[in-house]
Amino acid sequence: MADGEAEGRTRAISRKAAAMNASVKFAGGMLVVGAILFVPAGSMEWANGWLWLGTMAALMLAALVALVVKDPEALMRRLEAREPERGQRLLMTLSIPYFLGLFALPGFDWRFGWSRMPFALSLAADAFVVGGYGLFVWVMLANRWAARTVKLMAGQTLIDTGPYAVVRHPMYSGGAVLYIASAFVLGSWWAVLLSLGVPVILGFRAAAEERTLVSGLPGYADYMRKVRWRLVPGIW
Repeated sequence: MADGEAEGRTRAISRKAAAMNASVKFAGGMLVVGAILFVPAGSMEWANGWLWLGTMAALMLAALVALVVKDPEALMRRLEAREPERGQRLLMTLSIPYFLGLFALPGFDWRFGWSRMPFALSLAADAFVVGGYGLFVWVMLANRWAARTVKLMAGQTLIDTGPYAVVRHPMYSGGAVLYIASAFVLGSWWAVLLSLGVPVILGFRAAAEERTLVSGLPGYADYMRKVRWRLVPGIW
């Protein structure tokens, strides 16, 4: 078998494995998130819940297909969930009840009528969910080293173009927009208030991540001086 043919076969196998792995996790994740949303709501007739879940399902499927086609290895790295660093593991473990509450609270709110938000506002906020996730996908396409976990990988290089030319942690910027907008889409003022803690959590994570990058990624200290802002241009 020629080298080119062997390489093509390897890439096809890698792409297939990445697609299957991501598809299983996507389906399982949708079921779990759906339960977190609709069990507290006590009904499947909650329009806000379906609006958010449908939007996220479409966005995640589009991102999955894009990464399977462009860079299946990056997709596989993105699916890794265990943090290698103790401090990051502790932060994410302590954050689990917060994020569970963030998505369970709107269902309870709708069920018991604690607050009411105009549905038109939820529809408008859905555009920000799309925008936040779009930034998230842009980061993954621009930086093949971007992952859910904080660790340096063999061959990793500094990325300072695209969204990284504006802020040092654009994935977290997109995540903050996504989570806060999601609270609006889910129609709960109490969840909106709770969601304001997301940038704080992501800020702690970004600051800790930078200590790893400065010590192990050549050029990162100079990059920090070049790009001043971590998450929000002109603010922080």
